[in-house]
Amino acid sequence: MTQQDRESIERAQRLDAMSQLVGRFAHDLSNLLATIVLNLNLIEKKCADPTALGFAASALRAADRGASLAQRMLAFAGRQQLARSPTDLGHLVSRMRDTLARSAGPDVEVVLRRAEAASASVDADQIEFALASLAENAREAMPRGGRLAIEIANTRLAAETSDLAPGDYAVIAVEDTGDGMSEEARERAFEPFFTTKATQEHLGLGLSVVLGIAKQHGGTARLMRAASGGCRIEIHLPCATEPEHVATAGAAAPLGRAPRPKATVLVVDDDPDLRMVAEDGLKSLGCDVLLADCGPTALHILGSGPAVDLLMVDVRMAGMDGLELIERARALRPGLKALIMTGGAEVPQGRGRGATALLRKPFRAADLARSIASLLSGNVHRTQ
Repeated sequence: MTQQDRESIERAQRLDAMSQLVGRFAHDLSNLLATIVLNLNLIEKKCADPTALGFAASALRAADRGASLAQRMLAFAGRQQLARSPTDLGHLVSRMRDTLARSAGPDVEVVLRRAEAASASVDADQIEFALASLAENAREAMPRGGRLAIEIANTRLAAETSDLAPGDYAVIAVEDTGDGMSEEARERAFEPFFTTKATQEHLGLGLSVVLGIAKQHGGTARLMRAASGGCRIEIHLPCATEPEHVATAGAAAPLGRAPRPKATVLVVDDDPDLRMVAEDGLKSLGCDVLLADCGPTALHILGSGPAVDLLMVDVRMAGMDGLELIERARALRPGLKALIMTGGAEVPQGRGRGATALLRKPFRAADLARSIASLLSGNVHRTQ
């Protein structure tokens, strides 16, 4: 093994350790923000003082920024819940050309330089997020303007490397014509919170997020110096065997007035603050609420006879986790519908099947209402 290989492995080990720490922190942050956001929603609903409502709205905007930060951290840590499907990467990039142009800014030309037919089983939203982050980085690297070129190709890896297993990979390469990075900066570029920018607005999560997304898909991201002198990022993704075109993004569903579900909901969470605010939020929606602080207590309630229309559970709880609870609850109540709350934990393949929806923390009262109404009406996709 060469010295370069050893250094590469050591960097990968440091990043893995850091990603575990960041992931745990982001999960806890999401849980805290969930309680904050739902309490602010209740203040908005019950308070008539315009000044107080203004304070609540300002706090909600700050909570939204905190939630965005937590999601970036989870992406770096590889703990996002992915919704994968075989995707034509060339079609994906072509579809988001306007988005990339806006992210790169008016002085940067965005071009698709080469596009082979390449497909990978990916969460299209996450790949789009990664590419938009790279476009934003490119804008900052080219303050006087320049060119952002995107290439799509296929490659076959015959032997294992420090960051990839052998196999066929689709590659999305994003290259700018900026001033590039120093050797020291390139070595640290994927570390979370590392940034070469002087302002405090830059948290240094851009490239680390891209790497996290790529790794969670079974690939990696690599940084190198481009022939133009700028930076070149290559995202490697395992090839899919059955390519499908990415569906054209439609308009987002209007928020409007959230539906008012009528149901008896059993809320199970080991966080007393979240249980309390979830109870208040559900009651304000017209639901009857039962509470449990752990899986065994929830099973006792279900076994004792009260009617329960829906089980609302946290994924991570001490002792029995939320997914095990759902499986055991359905043994008692076949067909019981479930709403999984998660601050970032991924639902393992094969678990959480059935009439189950996923609600990512932090969520607003309107998100909660829509999720419950969708479950009760049967108009919901399975989590797997």
